[in-house]
Amino acid sequence: MAAFTRRQYNGAAASTTITAGINTSDTTCSLTATTGWPSTAAVPFYVVIDPGTSAEEKCSATISGSTLTLTRAQDDTSASSHSAGATIYPVFTANDADEANEVVSKLTTKGDLLVTTGSALNRLAVGTDGQALVASAAATNGVTWATPTDTTKQPVATLTTKGDIYAATASATVTRLGVGTDRKKLTADAAEATGIKWQYEGELTLNAQTGTTYTLVLTDSAKFVTLSNASAITATVPPNSSVAFPTGSQVNLMQLGAGQVTVAAGAGVTLRSAGTLVKTSAQYAVATLLKIDTDTWVLVGNLA
Repeated sequence: MAAFTRRQYNGAAASTTITAGINTSDTTCSLTATTGWPSTAAVPFYVVIDPGTSAEEKCSATISGSTLTLTRAQDDTSASSHSAGATIYPVFTANDADEANEVVSKLTTKGDLLVTTGSALNRLAVGTDGQALVASAAATNGVTWATPTDTTKQPVATLTTKGDIYAATASATVTRLGVGTDRKKLTADAAEATGIKWQYEGELTLNAQTGTTYTLVLTDSAKFVTLSNASAITATVPPNSSVAFPTGSQVNLMQLGAGQVTVAAGAGVTLRSAGTLVKTSAQYAVATLLKIDTDTWVLVGNLA
């Protein structure tokens, strides 16, 4: 049930009379005329019968044609008998004024909200700084002020610096990623918690390897893999079925230690190079792998 009933009003409703008498228990009456009267069916309004007499009575009414359905004895009046020809017209009542006053008087402080339980109007005092209005079935009014704690709803205050952005660390979980330094660009990087990072254009990320064997992984694309060991090292290019590098991927290799690096083709991989050379020529030699087809790579660089 609504807190207040919405009523209809017409400013030019003309005074008229009832066509037949009614007793104290009758709930309908007929009007001689309805000029200017409210006309929307089922929407109530107040009327007064026999105004200014000892039988004055106010009723809540709904209209259908020229027939009123009455709720008797409203606005501190009592049900009375009324004769045919009794004067009747729509009226603004103390109930109307009280309801309007109640709405206005409830709001006492800057930021207060008018809320409802569904059957009553209530004041919801403004929350404290940083709080947000959230739905809460447990709250009397169905809403409450609360400090956001859900990681999917980051308050604006967590963005502290010009250029900061939100980035996801997992499904429905976000965090602040601070702005990068001048000239850096936002780059996807699966190794980062957010999956992205700020990086200078053309800047290569290092992947330092110190074992005697190493198989390329997807995140080596566009990286510089350093291979350092006193003994010979084998770097294997895996087949697309196990590591699906996009065609066009590039991986840079460097023999950082004394051990010579041999680039080996994994099962089903075709490795092409000038003179079929697949070994680095000396310490600090650099070679580049470029994927040109599903399982075809080209090797270029300081080879022997």
